[in-house]
Amino acid sequence: MHVPTPELPSRNSKYIEKQNPKPFYTHEIKEGREVIGYLQLVEYFRKGSIPHLEYKLNEECWNKGVMSKELPKYLKMIARDGYNKMLALVTPDNVASKRLLDKNGFVFVADIGGKQSYIIDLNHTKQDIEFVTNVMAWHSENRRRFEERHGK
Repeated sequence: MHVPTPELPSRNSKYIEKQNPKPFYTHEIKEGREVIGYLQLVEYFRKGSIPHLEYKLNEECWNKGVMSKELPKYLKMIARDGYNKMLALVTPDNVASKRLLDKNGFVFVADIGGKQSYIIDLNHTKQDIEFVTNVMAWHSENRRRFEERHGK
């Protein structure tokens, strides 16, 4: 069985490559003594920016509820140390990850470079974040329409 090990985040652009991403707060997921996956936060930009949540699980362990048990525990653990806001990027076809994030309070924000961006703020309810996101989308759409009609 392949054991996933925490790795440096994918370097899918020259901009991110220059940022020297730093994984931290890595949590191994074990089945008995065997490591079957991990969760970690990654700082892509400057210190203090909103970290990205990244996770990986052995394919043999998919669809068994492992990540559904581990993610809520991880979020509680990191919140105790003050990590309340984070982003997660998911490929559009990864329905299980999107469902996992949704069940744990993450809110879809936008499509970014072929991935879907989700955000969570453990200091606010999911409904609060969805409301703000919807207001921002409404303003953005109205601005776009105004500029179409009246020029930039």
